[in-house]
Amino acid sequence: MANYRLDIARFIELEAEANNNLKAVVSIQYPIYYIHSEIVDTKPHVLYGLDKVVVSSSKIFRSFNDDDIAKLLSLPSSVISSRKCYMHKNEYIDKNDVLTNIGENYISNEEDKMEHHISQDFLIDGISLKPLPKELYANKYKEEYIFESDYYHFTNKNGETVSNRPFSPDLTHQPIQRQIIEKNLLNVEVNERSDYNIPLGLKTLSSLTYSVCTIPIFIGLFENNGVLKRKLINGFDSLGKDDHLNIFLPNLEKRIENLELRLDERHMKDGNTKYNFESNWREIDLKSEEEKLFFFSKEDLKNYFNVNYQLVPNEQTWKEDLELSDVFYKSNSLGIIVTREVFEKANFKKELLRNLKRGSDYYVRNRVTSGVWIIFFDFITGDDYIREAVELSSLVDDLINKRFPEEKVLDKIIAYKNHRLILVALEEYRLLEEIDIKNHMLNLLNE
Repeated sequence: MANYRLDIARFIELEAEANNNLKAVVSIQYPIYYIHSEIVDTKPHVLYGLDKVVVSSSKIFRSFNDDDIAKLLSLPSSVISSRKCYMHKNEYIDKNDVLTNIGENYISNEEDKMEHHISQDFLIDGISLKPLPKELYANKYKEEYIFESDYYHFTNKNGETVSNRPFSPDLTHQPIQRQIIEKNLLNVEVNERSDYNIPLGLKTLSSLTYSVCTIPIFIGLFENNGVLKRKLINGFDSLGKDDHLNIFLPNLEKRIENLELRLDERHMKDGNTKYNFESNWREIDLKSEEEKLFFFSKEDLKNYFNVNYQLVPNEQTWKEDLELSDVFYKSNSLGIIVTREVFEKANFKKELLRNLKRGSDYYVRNRVTSGVWIIFFDFITGDDYIREAVELSSLVDDLINKRFPEEKVLDKIIAYKNHRLILVALEEYRLLEEIDIKNHMLNLLNE
């Protein structure tokens, strides 16, 4: 399961500077291959000079063992043993440490014509079969690769142990073709090879095995001055910077232009109905006639809010159904118009006011690797009563956080016509008591 590092609040702020209003984020699993190979490399080993000295010492001083050569060169004997091991592996010396014909070539050849065998891993794009940039070898990415063989166990609400395989590519892997992979590796210019974790002296692949895997990629759905936008987001960067992931864009660009959200309705065995937001990725090639982010009815959205919205402990639904008129639904925005009637129906009034103060709320599916990760809802003040309730809620926050003198804040609260009703709704009974003391008991004490 993915451990995303995106600081969503900061990311939203940065995007807002460019008038990009984030509406939802969808995660997909992009196909990649983790290649394990043996390669022929022509670049001299960094310890090539030492190898020549070790071999020369062995030839000149035939009775010298590793310790003797190490003392001669003022090096630890483990270094000498390690270099001999390397030369044994590449058949430069035989079991008696005698230089072979291959070894003679290794020592006597010009450095730019040498060949030696080394192990090397490569990350390969699962669609283009081209090498991926070295940044994707970093642990923050490697730890998040989802392999075909991965699975985990969890206990469901019935106490049953269930196995789950997170591997679910949203694009089909291109079949492995060694010749194409080798060609794509060799086609990278020598001066650019280090950018793709390719040895500068790569000559050929002598063997190749691979693991099939995916990497989760975020796609953000934005609204910018009435224009709908979709773009890649790096979920493993705190600010969402996608520089390293742009390499995937050519294979995604046409598809993400059609990305929309669906609202899936499922009837459960217990008779309840479950609603989940999903993307249209499985039908992504079918372009809708209308340009919009959301493809479901206002009635469906109302039902979703009634059943699934606002997960507060022990409070999962409205006391009564919302009306269609309470639902805000446009091609690029979803939300609730909160009126006094809606406010009085709600079980979670404090949460409702908190959402109204910031103008939005969101539903997030933590660690999801395929499907909708987060979706935002607008919260709209529907009448004067709610506007007053929001203002009063802010004053209560000022009082609690002691931003202003208590007397001053209390005077402001009392000035509101509906302050008692709203404070009762907010369960601010202690504050109501203080107001009653101020209005009645204090006068008695002063007489």
